[in-house]
Amino acid sequence: MVTTPASGVEKFSHLIYIAQDYRDFNEKIQKALTENNPGLVRSRIEVAAENSWQSKIERMLNLISERIL
Repeated sequence: MVTTPASGVEKFSHLIYIAQDYRDFNEKIQKALTENNPGLVRSRIEVAAENSWQSKIERMLNLISERIL
C-alpha cells in the first residue's frame, strides 16, 4: 500500500509506504508491485481486519455494553 502523508498513517509505516511527492509515489508503487513477502501480506491483512468498520463498531458496542451493565 502506498499513501501520502496524512494524520495517523505513521503508525502503519512498518506496513505501508508513505510517499512525499508524485515521483516518490510512483517509485513506491513500483516497489509495492514487485515485492514478494508473504509475512508482510499477512500482517497487512491482520491490521486491515483490526481496523475495519465492523471491528470498530464491535469495540464501540462492547464498551457501551460494559458501561450499561
